[in-house]
Amino acid sequence: MFNPKDGVPAWKRVYDAIHARDYGEKIRNDELKLICADYANWRQAIYKATKKMEENDQKTLRVVRNAGYIVALPNEHTNLATGRIVRSRRQLKKGKRTIEATNLPLLTPVQKADLIATSTKISQILRFVNKRKVESEPKAKAEKDEIQEHLSEIDINLKRIRNMMKKKRVAT
Repeated sequence: MFNPKDGVPAWKRVYDAIHARDYGEKIRNDELKLICADYANWRQAIYKATKKMEENDQKTLRVVRNAGYIVALPNEHTNLATGRIVRSRRQLKKGKRTIEATNLPLLTPVQKADLIATSTKISQILRFVNKRKVESEPKAKAEKDEIQEHLSEIDINLKRIRNMMKKKRVAT
């Protein structure tokens, strides 16, 4: 990655500017471009700074299309990770389609063997990713049901409190 004349890599300047930000805080593209003014590919610096934030600060950035980024709230991390899994699944399916579209008679035996090995790897990874999706759906439903149950209990308690307050007002 390009190091500017002052010796501080662009990703490090970005990291220094954003890692202490609070959850939910916005970081505009204009601001990031200024930090990386001498670096043509400023997004690469952001990607590396984000990686360092994830490793060191337990924070990550969420893209705000055409505007910049937001320091993702901890409860958003699961959805961000799930989005990456979905995108990876799409890419794997595209790779598999590409392999299936290969004109085999035009390949040498070595190229065919390489194609088969790659196809096998893609199939194994797809099975793993799809299995994870199937396993995580019941768990997510169970967690949602548990949260719903807690919310119902809270509603019941709120009703009790309201009734008690009404009684006290009537009594006084």
